Amino acid sequence: MIFKASVLILTQDRPLILKRCLFSVLKQKLLPNQVVIIDNGSGRGTREIINEFRQRLKIDYFQEKIIGEAFSRNRALKLAKGDILIFIDDD
Repeated sequence: MIFKASVLILTQDRPLILKRCLFSVLKQKLLPNQVVIIDNGSGRGTREIINEFRQRLKIDYFQEKIIGEAFSRNRALKLAKGDILIFIDDD
């Protein structure tokens, strides 16, 4: 049986740290089937970083308007499609 993995990343206005995080995902032997990025109030720089990685990773990006880690985590869980869910923070 082959399982699908979703990596769930929360971010808030840390585009350069998010970039390092996405590079670390790319270094894995097996890439996830999905990367869910929940943005809890970032500026334009975050979208630019995500666009750099869209060719190499299947990224689902969502801006969560309600501030708070709990809301962001719950949104990530709703968007996740994998059998295995891996929460990592960008920092």
